[in-house]
Amino acid sequence: MTHTRYRPELHVTAEHGIINAPAGALHEGGVWHLFHQYRRFPGGPARWAHSVRPSDPGAEWMPCDDVLAPEGEETDVRAGCAIEDNTTTRLYFTRVTAAGSTVHTATISDILATAEDIADDPEQVDRHVTRGPLVLGDQGDYTNMRSPWVVPDWRRDDHTAGWLMLVVAGPMDSPVVLVACSDGDPEKFRIQAPLQLGDGHGLPAGRMVSPKLIRLTDEVDGHPWDILLATVEVPEGKDVSGYLVGHLEGTAFSVARGFTPIDHGHDFTRPRATAVGKPVWGAADSEAIIFGLMNSVSRGDHPENDPSWDNEGWANCLSLARRATLQGGRLYLTPTTALVDSVLWSKAARAQTVMMDIPDGGSVTVRVRDTNGDTAAVVVHTGDTVTVDRSANPLHRGDQSAIAALDPTDTNALTVITDGSCLEVFADGGAVAMSSRLWSTHGFNGFTVTCDGGATITRSMEFSPRSFEAEGLDDLDDGSFTPDLLLPGGDLPDSQ
Repeated sequence: MTHTRYRPELHVTAEHGIINAPAGALHEGGVWHLFHQYRRFPGGPARWAHSVRPSDPGAEWMPCDDVLAPEGEETDVRAGCAIEDNTTTRLYFTRVTAAGSTVHTATISDILATAEDIADDPEQVDRHVTRGPLVLGDQGDYTNMRSPWVVPDWRRDDHTAGWLMLVVAGPMDSPVVLVACSDGDPEKFRIQAPLQLGDGHGLPAGRMVSPKLIRLTDEVDGHPWDILLATVEVPEGKDVSGYLVGHLEGTAFSVARGFTPIDHGHDFTRPRATAVGKPVWGAADSEAIIFGLMNSVSRGDHPENDPSWDNEGWANCLSLARRATLQGGRLYLTPTTALVDSVLWSKAARAQTVMMDIPDGGSVTVRVRDTNGDTAAVVVHTGDTVTVDRSANPLHRGDQSAIAALDPTDTNALTVITDGSCLEVFADGGAVAMSSRLWSTHGFNGFTVTCDGGATITRSMEFSPRSFEAEGLDDLDDGSFTPDLLLPGGDLPDSQ
């Protein structure tokens, strides 16, 4: 897709229409496949779109034919998940009719073929997708099944492997999260019981929607832990997305770390995770990839109010891919190492990375400049907190600042990324992530870094498309320039 004033290059957007939430991500044959729920116009029927991106430097997200669209009496085809089942890609989705919602499946036998022969018709559904049967419908007192999250080869209490599903049921204003299981047939699940959260879960009051479950090995103690990703819809407020660390035994989730926000910015919700470590889900993975919707209200969204809708015919986007690792019982989120190459090969994306020493009372400030030289946003790292303030921007006048607390024992580091109308901030090696939409009547043209209160910068680097020429990298075409800037424990190139 063509980069424009508002449309980012490194973030997934709809070519025309409105993204509602990510549905699933897979990496196959050196290509990322990202599925997401979207609507072609406000209030229109929900569908599943499909975007691909090769891992090569400079590659952009490319829209493919939709993989799911309403058929017959269906009014919506809403999000769920996508998994690899041997050589088959399996999509679990929510089928909505006037009678309610149920969980169904669809399969893709050749995922690589879906990126070929893209139709000109935006209503076209990919011919490689085959609809499957009903997977989970009303059972007893539980009705309106939706938002399925399926984990194959889940290790159960008796040490056997089965398939696990978390699914939401009941009325929209009082949902219940259920645990369902299968003995191995990916198209037949039975309800076990509602998910029971142990003491100390700390979930905010509201409606928990779209729960996801992954298993990661803690890099500090070497133990496997279950990570429950949860989004809570707060009445008359913003969505709150976070995670819990513990163990799922049957239908009971014992809590080792209570609810912790997964993003502290203005605009992030509905996280979806994809394991990228060991091929067997029952074993703990070393890391996962997480995407989220860069929006703060999801279901209560009014996309027609976005400048991108009025001017360019699209609204909402997904966050950058985030590498998630578990360290000392806490998730660390960093962009993948492909980010540096992606920025260098882009047309207008920018990234500023800084390492610093900050004494008590000191701070380091990164100002995002627009093409007029004016301040579009201000990011401040004090050692104890990181703040994103976009109120100086005329299109965000009066907005409250987003603030995240930091652990003073972590390394003081800051990475600020601008891409179209997206601002993403990562602090202290991924201990804090902050995503915010940043609208501007002008494009962004770099950063200004300043120190106060005795703070000093030990290393710093700005990455932009012009870095090719400035650093003598104009002949780079092999993806070799990927310094491990953004990972915990990573180093920075020499200061410029």
